Amino acid sequence: MIEKTGPLYLQRLVQMLCICAPLLWLAGCTGVTVGKISSSDYLADRRNDILTTGRLGQQSVSTLIRIGFRTQYQCTNYIDACRNRVSESDQVSDEERLSLLSELWVYDAIHSEETEPGVDKSILVDKWLNAARSAYGYLFFTQRDPEERAFEDRQTQVRDYYNYATQRTFLLMFDIRKEAGFETDQAVWAKRAIKGWQVLVDMTDIHLPPESDVPEDLIAAGSLTFSGIEHIYRRDGLGSELVVVGRAPQGRKVSGLPFEQTSYPVVTGVIEFSGRSLEEVMGNNKAVLRLLDPYRSAKLSLAGKDVPFAGNFTSGYGLWLARGDFTRQSWRSFFGLEGGIDEPRIIMMQPYDPDRRVILMLHGLVSGPAAWVNTANDILGDSRLRRSYQVWQVYYPTNVPIVVTHAEIRRVLRDTLDVLDPTRTAQASKDMTIIGHSMGGILARLMVSESGDTFWDAIQKKYSLDEEHFERLQNDFADYLHFSPIKEIDDAIFIATPHSGTPEADTTLSRWMSKLISLPTNMVSQLKMQSHIATLNDQQREVINMIVDEWGTANSLTSLSTYNQFLLLAADIPISPTVRYHSIIGVTEPDVPLFAADDGYVPYVSAHIEGADSETVVTSSHSVQASTEAINVIRAILAEKVRRNSGSGH
Repeated sequence: MIEKTGPLYLQRLVQMLCICAPLLWLAGCTGVTVGKISSSDYLADRRNDILTTGRLGQQSVSTLIRIGFRTQYQCTNYIDACRNRVSESDQVSDEERLSLLSELWVYDAIHSEETEPGVDKSILVDKWLNAARSAYGYLFFTQRDPEERAFEDRQTQVRDYYNYATQRTFLLMFDIRKEAGFETDQAVWAKRAIKGWQVLVDMTDIHLPPESDVPEDLIAAGSLTFSGIEHIYRRDGLGSELVVVGRAPQGRKVSGLPFEQTSYPVVTGVIEFSGRSLEEVMGNNKAVLRLLDPYRSAKLSLAGKDVPFAGNFTSGYGLWLARGDFTRQSWRSFFGLEGGIDEPRIIMMQPYDPDRRVILMLHGLVSGPAAWVNTANDILGDSRLRRSYQVWQVYYPTNVPIVVTHAEIRRVLRDTLDVLDPTRTAQASKDMTIIGHSMGGILARLMVSESGDTFWDAIQKKYSLDEEHFERLQNDFADYLHFSPIKEIDDAIFIATPHSGTPEADTTLSRWMSKLISLPTNMVSQLKMQSHIATLNDQQREVINMIVDEWGTANSLTSLSTYNQFLLLAADIPISPTVRYHSIIGVTEPDVPLFAADDGYVPYVSAHIEGADSETVVTSSHSVQASTEAINVIRAILAEKVRRNSGSGH
């Protein structure tokens, strides 16, 4: 026992400390303490890596330590030597080596882009291709298949390295191609050496419209944010989500065709590396950059395996709306000002697909494609509907009277199908669904209705024309006043549609506004010329004036009047018995009896239509088509149609 007092005690205590200090130091090196991680850091701790924090991830650092590096900086400060040492090390598995190499190449490429302004793009492409190749080797050519690692965080990280490296490679290759001048062959972008690489760009899977054959730009879909769009719809998987920016602004006729395919198609880029084994893949510098259409399929074959590939279904649509200037165009068209549009056209939300049914959308008064922003986006974002449908929008000037607009839209649709499917054998030319909002609903109803002699009987009853002149009028105005249901359409959805007009069009303000509306002079003169007016007597001129001035040039606003004779007659013509039709009606005050309710513009009694397969009343203002409840109803109707047609073998 040690005496605890006096000099002897102190002397012995010092001796013991001198003897035990090294042991205590050694014990301290192996001591263990414990702590807790917060719930907010749980996922971040597992997913921290070069893409999320700018530093190597925990698993990469652990692998480096096993190889002999004390810190990650001992590696990253001498990146080339470090990669060589990692490649040659037999202390780690192929999975560990390739995942680490991929992250090191990503680190190197990002560091070069951030710290070396003006660096040669081909040098960057080389680094990104090496990053993608290492990730590709990990994913497809290591001992375990991707399915065996499906729940591992590390595989998700390596997939992200591949996807990001693919994105950067495509964007840099596009810049190189643009700087060198575009090739005319759409199937191949470039076949050239990038620092020893043999790179081929394959576009055979996609079908770009003429306006996008030589794009203005290529944009990473994930780099875009939008206001005004409620949801961003995308699909996880392999590959980079991209938007091709066409040369022509959307909404402008550039091709002479009655339709336009989107100038902002979305595509997915993947890189396939040559080789059937890990040694072959890592031992050559051959790569194929493939562009895929995410609408046409959801899987691709890589390295003998079917894998899901990524897709973005909102960014192209959002970019189109953001750059289209449709609101300004619509108002200028309404008042007949320069900078508007003067005739209808069909705009396709994605490149034409002959194997998917068409949804044809018609906007309302003083409106345009932006009216359908969330409706169309939610349809395209629904994987069930996306496989079966493609969205076409009719963009038309809303200063033109309904009787004329209806005839012109019929012509544009017919001409579009004549170009795309003259024999009408494609699925796209069958079983169409037409959806119209407000005035667009009236137009949609006319397109599925049988006029018979309704309008001519009204004219003859009022004027009692002789047979010769009556037949002449019928011939001259047949396109406007005599029509049958469009046989390609078998479903219709009418939204907030004033079938029998709206009292709002009869107000003093509306009458004043209608005087400001300018009709296209070419349309008025065409109608006058069509009538042979110079050869008619006074009574016949009166008839022509009624058709041309009252029905044909009354302008769109007065066309919606509850006193408009054409609209009142049109409300009574029958809808085709082969067409299923539905009504979605808004009311601003749900507690008011329906017979007295309205959406602030259209009364319920005008929007209600007998014989509908379904009628849904939602609490909403006149922009019913934008409400979540209405969109869900539309999606349900479209999904039911898919089930119905699948059951019948169509």
